[in-house]
This record gives sequence, structure tokens and C-alpha cells, in this order.
Amino acid sequence: DATAIYTAAAKKGELEKVDTDLKAFSEALEGMPALTAFIGNPNVPRAEKAATLVACLDKMGGCTTSKNAVAVVADGGRSTDLKKVLSMFNELMVAAKGEVTAHVTTAQELDAAGQAAMSKSLDELLAKGQAVTVSYSVDPGLISGHTIEMGDKFIDYSAATQLKKLTALLGIGV
Repeated sequence: DATAIYTAAAKKGELEKVDTDLKAFSEALEGMPALTAFIGNPNVPRAEKAATLVACLDKMGGCTTSKNAVAVVADGGRSTDLKKVLSMFNELMVAAKGEVTAHVTTAQELDAAGQAAMSKSLDELLAKGQAVTVSYSVDPGLISGHTIEMGDKFIDYSAATQLKKLTALLGIGV
């Protein structure tokens, strides 16, 4: 579905507008639990869900391509997957712009200098013309070190994983 939305928007030359519309709509969904519950309610007919979602996008100033995309998802009985479809569309847009999103999890919070060093290291892994956007989180369970999720790659430099590998190698039961 996300690929179909991307293709339709690209053919009409509306990628940026659809991207803006769907980001705003996604944020609105996050802030409206009642609408999310409505979308997930199996007793509400598909056509009613589609009409409601289109009306919401219409009030937000959404373009026809954005409204059609949301309507097709709802009419197809996939309204419960709408957030996932919107997220996947966003990933396609980010990739098309040459942007890469990385999520770094560290055992301890990184200060500004640590984050700058991490961003620089991640930049070195990218192809020319790509830019990285980094989000950070803390997981003390890593003991020490960090993990990086970037695209389809997962890099684990945590002490916890190294300990698990050593334990398995030595055949020690925990």
C-alpha cells in the first residue's frame, strides 16, 4: 500500500504534498485516541471509516491523492494497518531523499560530544550524498557499549551480547 501511494503521488508530481499531508495526518492520529479506536472498531463499515478519514484529511487541507490513498486503505479493510502504511510511506520518502534513519541504543546516556562523535561515525558508513538522522535511547541492560539500527542493518557492540556469546561458547548454563 505504501509503495502504491508513493507511485501514485510521484506520477502526479505530488510527492512533497502527500508526504506533508500524511505526516500531519499521522500526527493527528497519535493525538486522537477516539479516532484510532474508531478505525479499529470492526463494527464500523469500511465505507464509513473511509468517509470519516477522508473528511479528516479534507479539514486538514489534504490533497486529493492523499485522501484517495487513505480511502483505498480503509475501503480495502486495512484501516487497522493505517499507521503502519503511513510509517512505511514515510520510510520510502526518507529513502528517496537520500536520508537514512539510525537508532542508537546505549547503556548510558550520551552527552552532546558523544552524540556528535556517534553521528560522525555513522556518516562514514553512508554512501556519498546520503545524510543520517539519529535518534537515541538508553538501555542499562546493555551493561556497556551500544547497538545501532540503521536501515536493514543491526550492529551490536554491547557488553551484554558479548557476555551471552562467551557464555554460550563456554557452555555455561545461566
